Amino acid sequence: MDLWDSPVRVMWDPDGLKLVLVPYGAPMWSPVRVDGGQQVQTSGAIRRTGVKNQPRQNEAHTIEFSIARITDSVEAAIIAGFSDALALPRTMKDVLLSFSSGPQFRVRNCAIERWPHEHDPQHDHVARESVVIRGGELEADGAVYAEGDVWGEMIEGALGTEGGDYLETEGGEYLVGEG
Repeated sequence: MDLWDSPVRVMWDPDGLKLVLVPYGAPMWSPVRVDGGQQVQTSGAIRRTGVKNQPRQNEAHTIEFSIARITDSVEAAIIAGFSDALALPRTMKDVLLSFSSGPQFRVRNCAIERWPHEHDPQHDHVARESVVIRGGELEADGAVYAEGDVWGEMIEGALGTEGGDYLETEGGEYLVGEG
């Protein structure tokens, strides 16, 4: 089983919920990858040998990663997959990518597209939880952000909305139900 520690933190909604999808040092199956591009219009001129390629902007990026969730049993790994899928936000927010060495980048207008889950064939109690996020413009970000809760580490008793967000006070504390 080849795992390595993540040098990048991925934070959903750094200005609001601050949900850390990948903390620094998380055991990873594959690195956090960002694949980007923009729309380009190609047009040929009459009786010319070449074409013109016009950038039309509409920048888009895909952020992908696979975390290793190490549990006590096969059943716990399967339950973690369902629980973690429920805990992923279903809204559109920015994503912040912070490197342990200092630089950080923001991808605007992101939505989580997929969250495949599988098990390591040799170690059934180790789950591979992948996330695919689609976003817009990529920019450098020099602000300082406090970390929020870490995805996969369920907030004990926290009250959530149907959209997958936790209910929070103005002071940033989570509302916890009785029981």
